[in-house]
Order: sequence, then C-alpha cells, then structure tokens
Amino acid sequence: MRSETDDAKSTDSAADCYVPATSPFGHGDRLLPYTDGVSEARNADGDFYPLAERATAGADKAPGPLVEQLAADVRAHTGGRLNDLAMIALQRDRTAPRAA
Repeated sequence: MRSETDDAKSTDSAADCYVPATSPFGHGDRLLPYTDGVSEARNADGDFYPLAERATAGADKAPGPLVEQLAADVRAHTGGRLNDLAMIALQRDRTAPRAA
C-alpha cells in the first residue's frame, strides 16, 4: 500500500526530471510526436527504425501523407511486429496571417 509520503516522493522526483522549455515554432515548421513503439521499432536483425532519416526524406509531403508513409514504412521495417505505433505530424501555416 502506498502512503502519502510515497506519493509526495514520486511527485518530487518526477518534477526534478523535467524542466519546462520553449522553442520557436515558425511558419512552416513541423512537429512529429510519436510513441516509443516507433523509436524502439526493430527489424528481424535487431536494427532500429531510422525515423530521423525517413522523416527528413519525406519532408516534402503534407502532414497526413507523411504520417501514412512513415507508419507503412515502420510496419514494413518490423515485418508487422509492433508493440504500438502512434504519431501525428503538426505543421504551422506557411505564411503569417495578414494584419486586419
């Protein structure tokens, strides 16, 4: 059974591990969050899926088709052996809105 002290310790230690940060997210920039099922995906030889390489190669694609291509590529890389697979591509509009 956990006590209030145990909860406080886990909360304190978790807070020590994470530091809030900000990064610029300019017009046309993309963000590709994904689960560890993508970053830890391995083929039959034990090679990790080369996500950075494949995402960069698909940089000319719109977010939806990029995610579809990467998901199919991860499945092919692993032979369909996946723990989980989740990702989403977010893109800020390429142009700034016009001033009113």
